[in-house]
Amino acid sequence: MYRKVFISHASEDTDDAEFIYNFLKANHYEPWLDFKALKVGMQWDYEIEQALRESDFVVILLSKVETNKRGYIQREIKRMDRYSEEKLSDDIYILPILLDDCEVPRSLSKYQYMKISQADFAYNLLDSLNIQREKYLETVAINDIALEDCIKKSDSYKLKISSPFDFQIEYYTCRENSFFDANYINSFIEREVYDLIDAFRNSESRYGLNSSPQMEHAYIEIGNSIVIHSPEILSVSTGISEYSGGVHPNHYLSHKHFALNPERTLRLEDFIEYKCLTEWLTDKVDKHAKEDQDFLSDYINAVDEENIDFHWDNDSFTIKFMSVTPHVLTAISYLEIPKGELELKIKI
Repeated sequence: MYRKVFISHASEDTDDAEFIYNFLKANHYEPWLDFKALKVGMQWDYEIEQALRESDFVVILLSKVETNKRGYIQREIKRMDRYSEEKLSDDIYILPILLDDCEVPRSLSKYQYMKISQADFAYNLLDSLNIQREKYLETVAINDIALEDCIKKSDSYKLKISSPFDFQIEYYTCRENSFFDANYINSFIEREVYDLIDAFRNSESRYGLNSSPQMEHAYIEIGNSIVIHSPEILSVSTGISEYSGGVHPNHYLSHKHFALNPERTLRLEDFIEYKCLTEWLTDKVDKHAKEDQDFLSDYINAVDEENIDFHWDNDSFTIKFMSVTPHVLTAISYLEIPKGELELKIKI
């Protein structure tokens, strides 16, 4: 919902158009690009008009080639300007992107533009789309919210500290919906985030901060991601990255999984049948640990049903040993098990 993006461009600028098309698709938007969508025999003018009318956003690529052209591209600008009249004055609808030092057409000069060459261009484009999309979704009735639209970005938390830390605390929560109890899931998300903030504040209070030149680069970042696997299962990954003047930054990532309807947390035993966790882990480490992961067997006894951390993707089920291994080994403190070799109790 509210993901359709029409990409307008001159035929000479197809490489830039395709870059933006691929970026938007990778970030779960539905871009429309003429040479991707039009098939032999289609009435191209009709298809373009339909795509433009149905789009929630228009990204128009401006270059010296395009702005100096007369004809179809100018008609496209007039069309999108006409559709923009149906929007609120503070809506983000037309997003001009400058590919070079061209002059912005007068009809588009009222819109803030971006240069494709500027730093964080792709992030800023995505941020504008997400801001407007969130505005649209806030007006949608609860019963009309689609399952994939149940996630929203929470307001950034303002960390009150007197230290030289840079900080960024941005995380996602669940929007009220008709599929599951968002408040139940959000209570766990908030608790996890605030526990990390509390641990940082306690550390700052107990140990203070050294005044070395390294502290100029001190920072703390907290964030999360939410994946709705199906109407029955949801996962939350919460992470912290911080640097306080030591030899290396510290990173930590944890995963929590939920069954929906009724809502409850899921443990490893809900996914996999085993009689003894230690024996099961020993067997899997022996079979699947890589050469640089042989040390994992030394930490199996430190893992139990309460502290074991796991997640999965299309191919693998991953057990993370981060909470029990030395921080210097974080990058390899995990065990990937092919999903095909597991008898799963829950379909994932």
